[in-house]
Amino acid sequence: MKKLVLAFAFAVSSMAQAAPALPDNNFVYVIGSGQVSVPPDRARLDVTVRASGPDHEKAFAQLQADSRAIVAAAVSLGVSDKDIDAHRISKSLRYESNSFSSGSRTTLPELEQTVRFELRDLDKAVALADRVMKMQSVGGVSTSFYVADTQSAEAAATAKAAADAQQHAQDLAKLFGRKLGKPTALSVEPDGAMRERFGASASRGDIVTVTGNRAASSYRMPNAIDFNARVYVVYALD
Repeated sequence: MKKLVLAFAFAVSSMAQAAPALPDNNFVYVIGSGQVSVPPDRARLDVTVRASGPDHEKAFAQLQADSRAIVAAAVSLGVSDKDIDAHRISKSLRYESNSFSSGSRTTLPELEQTVRFELRDLDKAVALADRVMKMQSVGGVSTSFYVADTQSAEAAATAKAAADAQQHAQDLAKLFGRKLGKPTALSVEPDGAMRERFGASASRGDIVTVTGNRAASSYRMPNAIDFNARVYVVYALD
């Protein structure tokens, strides 16, 4: 029995020696966040016109005329041709019964075209939106605002997040009477359940919609677009 006990103790001792040692360095893990607000310098305006009627050719001609009128309004404000995209056009058919007894049907075309304007001048964007809102042929308008140089905005937000992380780490180390060492691990996207991606989240401008002949009179442009960043840092403790 004594030999069995000694053998068991030796086995446990061998297993303990083979187990990986715990890290002997102390560390602090912090999350830093940063935000910068940048005024928008670009606008995107989508204007939709629709046409329908029993005569397919006339409906298409009407759609073309309405689209040309919208483009002409933009050009008169100084919008460049390279910032106008009018390739999106669609057609569907609607069938209507002429009478309940005869069973005959009339085919009506439903034509729709959306013209997109990329505007580098926000004053022109507002002026064009106001103008197309008053056009009877316009069936829908949507606007959005954005920042052209997102890279600089993201870099500024990340720099703020890094400074915020360092300050948190220094505060924690001081609370426990320790001295903050060098960062040993850096990340902008954590592992596990914390999957919040760092990057830009833009608060867009209002979406203004026109239905039929009703034009909205209110129009608002965002003062700024927020860019948010998070960094995840492991600091050694000296």
